[in-house]
Formats: sequence, structure tokens, C-alpha cells
Amino acid sequence: MSKTKEQILRIIFVDIVVLIVLFVNLIWIVFDSIYAYEPVNNFLHLKLTGFHAFYLPLHKQFWLYDLYFVGFYFIEIIFQWILAIKNKDYEKWYYYPIMHWYDVLGSIPVGSLRWLRLLRVVSIFVRLSKLQLIDISKNLIFKQFNRLINILSEEVSDRVVVNIISGVQTEIGSGTPVFDKINSDIILPRKENLIEITTNKVKEIFESFSQRFDQDLKEYVDVKVQSAVKNSNDIKTLSRIPLIGSSIESTLKNAISDIVHQIVVDVVADLKSDNNTDEIKEIISLFYDGLMAKQNLTSAALLEKSIIDSLEIIKDQVKVQQWKLNDLKSQKGEISESLNNLEPAEKEKRLRDIKKIEEKMKNAVIKLPLFKVDGEYIFIEEGDSDE
Repeated sequence: MSKTKEQILRIIFVDIVVLIVLFVNLIWIVFDSIYAYEPVNNFLHLKLTGFHAFYLPLHKQFWLYDLYFVGFYFIEIIFQWILAIKNKDYEKWYYYPIMHWYDVLGSIPVGSLRWLRLLRVVSIFVRLSKLQLIDISKNLIFKQFNRLINILSEEVSDRVVVNIISGVQTEIGSGTPVFDKINSDIILPRKENLIEITTNKVKEIFESFSQRFDQDLKEYVDVKVQSAVKNSNDIKTLSRIPLIGSSIESTLKNAISDIVHQIVVDVVADLKSDNNTDEIKEIISLFYDGLMAKQNLTSAALLEKSIIDSLEIIKDQVKVQQWKLNDLKSQKGEISESLNNLEPAEKEKRLRDIKKIEEKMKNAVIKLPLFKVDGEYIFIEEGDSDE
């Protein structure tokens, strides 16, 4: 729901106050942690004795002073919770502490949980950015942080996807029910659609054949008939008849050629005719049944291999490190733009750099598999093999 101007101003005021308190608190936490480090503590004791004596009581009771900050945080959380309920920001009244878990946990005065207060700083900056009061997207730290998050997300998700695809390939190749399920749950329910598509494609092929290859077919039939006539003893006998033998042979050859050519043309016309669509569908249906039959081991093995190879292509694409590829493309683009203004020697050097970048682009794939040997994780590059 949209917020009024008064609500936005209240959010800004509260966020700025909380931000100031958080900065003071976090700086103090960092300083107290450094002070507790023995070499630093000894240095302050020797060089800054007065300051060391002043801060020592504060350090010993740091947890007590931190409770003041904790109290402020809890009051602010309760205040924001009440406002969230009043403004109906969430579907349920108890959603606020769940959605802002880092606020709640960061308010607990335990050493390791105190650092969650950093997330409160991040959340405030994000909220102020959404209100267009600041633009964190142009901040160098935010850009680097966002880039690292994207890299981590891609590296993890790609490995998960590749492992899943590899598992499916293993399942199909080992003859497990996966192949049967692909047949029963994917192919068979779509059998009618596949038959319809194949039938239309067959008719298109015959239509194209009759248009593009009619003359070639005529020439082919003529050559074959001429060869058959030449080798026929009966035709040879007729050709020996005085005066009319050669004419009879020529007439028969032309007649046979025309008849055969017309028969082929009529067959093609019948196959592409709508009157015979049902017959073609029946033939294709029998073809699919035979192809998918368990007894047809050859076609089953071919289909399995085709599926496995298709998954391998997808897996190879997933393995590509897009973040690295984009970085390398950017580097290549910057170098290419600067080539025109360089001296020949420097230009040659830059061209060698481009070749190196292109080589890196070819190898921009994730390292697989990731496994553990003697307690250490080992990456194996594609193409590596055991000695």
C-alpha cells in the first residue's frame, strides 16, 4: 500500500536516528574488541596510560553500557511493530519480527549476534534508497557487494543444476524408471500432438518434393527405364523387327517412362492429399508405437542416448561462467576501443592481450566436480584426468 507524506517523513526521521545510534554503537563495539586484543591493550597501557586507566572500567562493564543500546533497539522494534500492525503492512500481526529477524537477533546482547546490527544499517540504506533519498546502486561498495553476491549465486546454482542434470543422465543411462516415466508421462500424453505435427511435416515434404524435384524425377525415371529397356531381352527381340523395330522400342521406352513417372507423381499426390491424412496418421502412430516399445531395444537405446546427449549440451551451457564471460568481454571491448590511438609496438602488445582474453573466454567454465579428499576440497577442471 502507498504511504502518505507524513508516514514517509516519520520513516526518514526514525531511520536517521537509528542510523546514528547504530554507527555510534558499532564503532564502540569495534573499538572495544580492538582494546581487548592483548598486544593493543599492552601498547595503550605503556604509551597511553591515562587513556588506558580511563577506559578500563568502561571495558569491564561494556556489556552493561551495551544494554542501553539494546533497550533503545527493542523500543524501536516495538514502535515499528505497532506501526506495521496499524498500517497493515503485513498479512498477519506477528509477521513483523519474522520479516525483521536480523533486528530482533541483533538486539540480543551476545557477542556474535551483535554483528547482526550491521544488517540493520544495510536495511536502512536499502529503505532510504527505495524512497529515492539516496542512490546506493551507484555506490562503489554496493556495486562490489552486489557483484560478489551475483557471482556466489551463479557459482552455487550452476553446480547444483549440473549435479542434478548429471544425476538424471545417470538415471537414464542405468535403465532406471526415469526413461519409462519420460515415455509414459511426457511422450505418450503428447502422442497425438506429435503424430499431428509429424503428419503435417510429411505432407509438407511431399509438397516440396513434387514442386522442386518433378523434373529431376522425370530425368531419373527416363535413365532407369532406358537402362531397363536396354537390358530387356524381350525389347531387344522387338527391336529386331524390320522397319518398325526401332520405332516400337522408342515408343515403348517413352510410354514406360511416362507411366512410371505418372505413377510416382500420383503416389506423391495421394500422400499429400487431405483424403489420406488418416492413413498417414495411422502409419506414423504405428511407427511411434514400434519406436517406443520396450521390445525395441535399438530405438530405446537411441532415444536414451539422444536424451543424454541433449542434457549434456544443456549442462555444458550451464557450466559457462557468465559473470566471468561478461567481465572478459568488457575487458576485450575496452582494449579494442583503444587500439586506434596506440603506437604499433603498443598495439601489438594489446592484440596479444586480446588473444589471451579470448583464450580465457573459452575456458570460462565452472570447475567440476567438487569433492573432498583427506579433508580438503578439490576442484577438477574440465579435461583433467588422473595420472
